[in-house]
Amino acid sequence: MAYLTDDNLNYQYDLILNPTGGYKGVIPFVTVLGMLYGKRSVYIFEHAEQLINLPPLPFSFDIDIYNRVVPALKRIDEQTAIAEQEYYACIIDYTEQEKPLFTSFIEPIGDNMVTISPLAEVLLSIENRNSYPIVSQNVIDELQYDNTQPALALKRLIKNSVNPLWRNQHSEKWHETNLIVIKQNATAERLAGFVKNNAFYVAYAFRTHEIYERDLPKYDEKMAKNLKYQQWEITENVGKSQSNDMDLLRERDQLLIENRYLIEKIKTLEEVMDNNDLDKLEEKDQLEVLNQKIIELSQCIVDTKLELEQQKTHAEINYQALEKQLAEQQKSTKKLISKGFFSRLFYVVKGGR
Repeated sequence: MAYLTDDNLNYQYDLILNPTGGYKGVIPFVTVLGMLYGKRSVYIFEHAEQLINLPPLPFSFDIDIYNRVVPALKRIDEQTAIAEQEYYACIIDYTEQEKPLFTSFIEPIGDNMVTISPLAEVLLSIENRNSYPIVSQNVIDELQYDNTQPALALKRLIKNSVNPLWRNQHSEKWHETNLIVIKQNATAERLAGFVKNNAFYVAYAFRTHEIYERDLPKYDEKMAKNLKYQQWEITENVGKSQSNDMDLLRERDQLLIENRYLIEKIKTLEEVMDNNDLDKLEEKDQLEVLNQKIIELSQCIVDTKLELEQQKTHAEINYQALEKQLAEQQKSTKKLISKGFFSRLFYVVKGGR
């Protein structure tokens, strides 16, 4: 298995499987592996002097069936064995009519319990499902904020490229470059890169077949290895590769684009509503402040008016007191001065004797 899962060996050498003739039960199992990896098997029948070739039949492994059963297999892997009913319940979108499709992934061990079959164990062991793709900075900069249909298709290829099973079924070699090319069937988008330490490095991304044929011959593995790379976690919904029908894929991508547009529009509307609510809240706060100021000013006016009235009352009282005091003084003065005093005073002033 180490040779089959080593992408460097797969793309540099012609690997041939050799099931031992003495263990006939191994032959179909190894032949299935040959189909999965596109490798031929050979063996010698008893005393024959000529090799018997078992070429990989033109069958493809339905990766989508496998993707649906992965949660159930991981459930078994965590507990060693689970109830058969629980196994089928963990399969995504499972129906009773599909039972024969999923029996090859398990083996019964008694009391209606099942465990992982050797085939499923091999498939799980060669997966790299939890890894993030390693992508050149140029490709990330080009696709990160692009929501067009070609960009969605390329992001989907990038996400799927970390899985050796999927990558093996969607890889091809082009005679004008030593880079590995990955593509979805019946689509124009392609990736080009290389394998290092069993990880696929996405060096270049091509949106159309014309660009791919024009530009790919300019690149090789040496140039690609000089690029700057980083792990890229693609968190957005770019869909899954569940069909090789180009029209269905394009229709699905168009729906994804429309869905993303609606999500962004809803988000914008929510922000506008939040801003309007905030504006209304601010206006309400401002009105409350103004009302409070009006109340305070009104109270101040009332207090001032009351104070002025009090001052007026005091002034009137003081005025009346002063008038009364003046009248009393005038009255006292008249009593002190005799009646002939002013007549004599007037006479003296006029010069009389």
